[in-house]
Amino acid sequence: MNLNAYLVHYVGYIHENYISYLANFEKIT
Repeated sequence: MNLNAYLVHYVGYIHENYISYLANFEKIT
């Protein structure tokens, strides 16, 4: 597998989880 494609996929995955995490955090506080 292309390392660049893997990194882009991985960073995108982290970014989506981070956004949803922030959204949940704002609901809690």
